[in-house]
Amino acid sequence: MPQEEKREPVFPRSIWDYDAMNAKANHYQHLTLLLDNIGGALAWLLSVHLAQLIGLIDSTHFYQHAALLLLILPMQFWSFRSNANTQLSFKSQAIYLAKSLGLVVMSLIVLIFITELYFINRFVVFGYALLAFTGLMAAKCFLYYWYFHGRKEKLENYTKVLIVGSGPRAQMVADKIQRAGDWGTEVIGYVDPYPDQSPNLSRQNGNGHAVDVPQMTIQHIEDVQLILSDNVVDEVIIALPRRFLSDVEPLVKICEAEGICIKLVADLFDMTVARTDLVDLDGLPVVEFHPVAQNMDMLIVKRIFDLVLTMAASPILLPLFVLIGIAIKLDSRGPVFFTQVRVGLNKRHFRMFKFRSMYEDAEQRLAEIEHLNEAQGPNFKIANDPRVTRLGHFLRRSSLDELPQLINVFLGDMSLVGPRPMSIRDVNLFDKSAQRRRFSVRPGCTCTWQISGRSNLSFDEWLELDLAYIDNWKFFEDIKILIKTVPSVVKGSGAM
Repeated sequence: MPQEEKREPVFPRSIWDYDAMNAKANHYQHLTLLLDNIGGALAWLLSVHLAQLIGLIDSTHFYQHAALLLLILPMQFWSFRSNANTQLSFKSQAIYLAKSLGLVVMSLIVLIFITELYFINRFVVFGYALLAFTGLMAAKCFLYYWYFHGRKEKLENYTKVLIVGSGPRAQMVADKIQRAGDWGTEVIGYVDPYPDQSPNLSRQNGNGHAVDVPQMTIQHIEDVQLILSDNVVDEVIIALPRRFLSDVEPLVKICEAEGICIKLVADLFDMTVARTDLVDLDGLPVVEFHPVAQNMDMLIVKRIFDLVLTMAASPILLPLFVLIGIAIKLDSRGPVFFTQVRVGLNKRHFRMFKFRSMYEDAEQRLAEIEHLNEAQGPNFKIANDPRVTRLGHFLRRSSLDELPQLINVFLGDMSLVGPRPMSIRDVNLFDKSAQRRRFSVRPGCTCTWQISGRSNLSFDEWLELDLAYIDNWKFFEDIKILIKTVPSVVKGSGAM
């Protein structure tokens, strides 16, 4: 084994750069989450006490507010955990904290609205948010200094990592550890059971010059046991080429007998993934590759938001539904609603509802005017479609024909914001696999295309906007899109 060099820990740019490689990074994450939840609970109780001292609540309401802590705690736990994946800078920590507390406050407001708990004092709610934000940011400043500057780890306590392999895959692992910062982690060496079939491992320092790295070349993988028994090794990372993975079982058995953690570089298929999870299937470890990044906690928030907004708008929209229905019946023969099978989440079919804006035989006449299609790509659009009724032109320009899609939102087939649901006819004309990635999320009533030109966009532009929305989805972006949709619909820009 090479002689160890004494060096100070390098401060990492972000604990999340380790991507769970470093146990200390995980420890810091759990520590901050615990601090956030305890600090938030104390902030709520302090806000209640202040409200009583000022005279805003009496003793009876004091105990009622204090009892609400039983609801605040799970709200906090869920909110802080769902927003925890953030960088370590003060700005990012402040944004993370503001988002988390904002979700708790919003959940409280929704709870007050639904359950009519009007005894809850607004001073207590907003005082809690202010006290929690101020107190926790101060605590994070101290923890930031203590954990990364005031507390220096000794070299002997570093996590000692042994990499199996010396080819490009091993090089990639070593470089990622080095780029993330080697605070608390040290690569002690490389072993290569196939030295004749792997290129020599080379490393570069900050000046771009090649430097020597510790490396041990062995002819038999069983010889790893001698290395593990004679040296301090905390983790073994297997970074062999895919063609050698079938020979790894003896190494796994050796590490199991020695009680040493094994990690496998799992980029087995050269695919770009947004998230990788390891799940337990009745004792069988299964690696999940997610090409689309989806925060399940925030998707639940999105679904609750859809239901609350849809139900809140129902009393206002129901009279409008009746008036439009009467107008449709007076304008032309046929049903009030037009239903069509559309392709939804993961290509599941559902019936989408719209107010009928065409004559009753519109579907049968589609083949006659197929050659008049003005849209590029698989979708079908005609500026002056002869199948549209007189009232239908107004309904389409004002987007009132799409209001019944709120029924689909309530049923869970659609969301308020998401890629536009497409017909089976249009989907069958897709000529690229990437076009079908839009089905990885629930379709919506509006999306980026609605506020960016609607029918004036080409299909490729439409698809590009949908994929960008999917890849960069955030709950608060949905709220922005909904707000921007209102003036877009009022202007009628791009409607056909």
